[in-house]
Amino acid sequence: EHTHAVKRIRALGLNLLRYGLVCLLVTIGSFKFFAFEAEAIRPLGSNSPFLGWLYGMFGVRGTAALFGVTEVLGAALFTAAEALAAGREKTS
Repeated sequence: EHTHAVKRIRALGLNLLRYGLVCLLVTIGSFKFFAFEAEAIRPLGSNSPFLGWLYGMFGVRGTAALFGVTEVLGAALFTAAEALAAGREKTS
């Protein structure tokens, strides 16, 4: 009985953390498609030795949109990983 309760609380905590992260990634990633956020992150990306070249290739809005797509895709992958793991547990 006690072990079952602990497992349920653990699962609830993991889901809360996972979907909290998914909500944050979707929210922050969707902001990247707006001009105010593209300009707000410009100093961070354009001065980076790893990301600065993106601004020359895609411009400010295009680079911000690329970051947004990456963040939203990350959220989708977190969700898909949970669904795949749940499917795997049911088949075992």
